[in-house]
Amino acid sequence: VSEGQGKMVVTTGIYARLERFIKKHESLVGSCVGADGAIFGMRKSLYQPLQDDDINDLVLPLKVVKQGHRVVLLEQLTCSEAPAVDESGEFRRQVRITNRTLRALFRHAELMNVIKYPLFSFEVVSHKLLKLSAPFFILSLLPLNILLLDRWSGYYAILFAQIVCYGLCLIRLVRDRDGKKHAIFGFMYHFIMVNVSMLFGWIKFLTGQKSVLWNPQRQ
Repeated sequence: VSEGQGKMVVTTGIYARLERFIKKHESLVGSCVGADGAIFGMRKSLYQPLQDDDINDLVLPLKVVKQGHRVVLLEQLTCSEAPAVDESGEFRRQVRITNRTLRALFRHAELMNVIKYPLFSFEVVSHKLLKLSAPFFILSLLPLNILLLDRWSGYYAILFAQIVCYGLCLIRLVRDRDGKKHAIFGFMYHFIMVNVSMLFGWIKFLTGQKSVLWNPQRQ
């Protein structure tokens, strides 16, 4: 594993642990919003056919909840999954996941009805929709930060931190293209890369582009 790829695995590992933590607590109070695509099971009687562009580990759990049942995390079940070969592969994967997830959420928008699904609608919006909307929040930070500079001196420090963050990411990108891999700033770079990929996923979703095929490597 190359240094750059290793950092990507570490970063996505942090994300996987956070997702597991959220699903564990969703299970305690209600139902998981989605399942792990690498390893999950369901009652045969609850299965409903999927459309060709459905993301099965999200749509099937949503269909289960619609039928009045719960989706829960079994912590004793584990699996391993090979990471993307490189960062460009991870970028494409995130674009595809965002596109398909948004399509699933809006295709089953009734589950975000707070009156009919008071708890689960909160879980869907907070766990999925708000997370996928993060690129828009990040994009708004810089102009809003500039507008607020005269309100509080602390905003100058925040602006400086944003500039440093983006600058370091650009330096990392240029050095990687020169074949020089550096683990430092990897987490920051991956965070920005994932949010840019989600933005591209939104663009594909809003322009009606579908992602159907996926060939993962799993054990």
